[in-house]
Amino acid sequence: IIGNKVSNTAGSGIYLAQNDGAIVRDNKISNSSQQQSDITLPSGGLALNECVGCTVENNLITTSGKDGIVVVAPLTNTTIQGNTVEFAKQWGIQLRGAVSDLNVYRNLVKNSVGGIDVVSTSAITRTKIQRNVIDTTFRDGIFVVSATNSDISHNHVKNYPATYFGIRVFSGASFSVRWNTVTNAVASGGIDLVGNNFQMSDNTVVVASPK
Repeated sequence: IIGNKVSNTAGSGIYLAQNDGAIVRDNKISNSSQQQSDITLPSGGLALNECVGCTVENNLITTSGKDGIVVVAPLTNTTIQGNTVEFAKQWGIQLRGAVSDLNVYRNLVKNSVGGIDVVSTSAITRTKIQRNVIDTTFRDGIFVVSATNSDISHNHVKNYPATYFGIRVFSGASFSVRWNTVTNAVASGGIDLVGNNFQMSDNTVVVASPK
């Protein structure tokens, strides 16, 4: 699915279900998901439902009424890289459900409610979130729940609310958080890790001092 222009949709701009091995590249999607609920089905600029071994790269997604890119499990061997998401009314990139062997590389999320969200009631394993830029959100920049044997590294998160964190991992284990930069012009949390066996090193956190 390459080189399409999609705009002004009630539901997802592009929606795939059980389409293993799909390549979604160089699409421009704007004003999508303006009406559809995402309670039962994923809804966003670009939505993948139960797709395995997919590549989502170099897409431009603006002004989604839900998430910019949303992928629902089972999710394995999938790469999301080089995408730009702006003005999403939920998460820029959301991945939910049972996740393994997931790579989230070099994406830009800007002026959206949330940055990158990976959440599951079951295990998330072998997930790499690397070299992404998250700029100006109203929630956490990167938020991961229930992950093991995973890595968050070389990301730059900036400009998020005082009550949130640049990077937040909840209920994690055997997890590395390295070489990230978190900057904020207001007093806020920097990096929050809850779990065990974390490797945290070489991060830079610069936030404003409380007044």
